[in-house]
Amino acid sequence: ALPRAAVLFNYLGQFEQDEAMKQRFEMLPEETGDEIGAQNRNSHLLEITSSILDGKLSFNFNFCPDTLREETIREFASQTIRALEEIIEHSLSDDAGGYTPSDFSSAGLDQDELDDVLSELDDLE
Repeated sequence: ALPRAAVLFNYLGQFEQDEAMKQRFEMLPEETGDEIGAQNRNSHLLEITSSILDGKLSFNFNFCPDTLREETIREFASQTIRALEEIIEHSLSDDAGGYTPSDFSSAGLDQDELDDVLSELDDLE
């Protein structure tokens, strides 16, 4: 019974091409054209699709030009990039607040387990 959201964000995931995959397929950086056919309507005012390919984050912004102006979307995209840069800068700073499980994703630890390991390491110093 809720109204449809104005913005759709779709994170497709992280894609890495290993050497075996590169020998069979190659992902090209060229534009692929519209994701939605001209005869179809967008389901949301703004649709943002993102993914990571070979360590690079990319965004695609789809919108209806009858409703939103391209300049508005460009400014929103610029603000998004600035916000991400600020988050990265903070995360790399000394006062970022410590480690999180995502810093050691292959270890499979939750925050409590990570805190215990870090505490044990501090005790060794």
